[in-house]
Amino acid sequence: MAIFGTSLLVVLIAASRVVLTVHYVSDVAAGITFGVALVCASTAAFAPWPSDSGRLPEVATTTPPSPTRGKSTEQFRCDLG
Repeated sequence: MAIFGTSLLVVLIAASRVVLTVHYVSDVAAGITFGVALVCASTAAFAPWPSDSGRLPEVATTTPPSPTRGKSTEQFRCDLG
């Protein structure tokens, strides 16, 4: 629907340029051709672009060092009885 609406808008504006004698038909045709070529080049350039939208970043598989590394766990026990 958006492509149809945009195309219709381009055609109507191009026709108004010619009808109002602001531009020649060749100028309008060249402008439309340039616009189509620009869209095609942009689509071709960004087609191989990876799209990771909506994905969460991957989590690292390594765990961070423990604050008790190298220490005995006996000294951290709390006897409540």
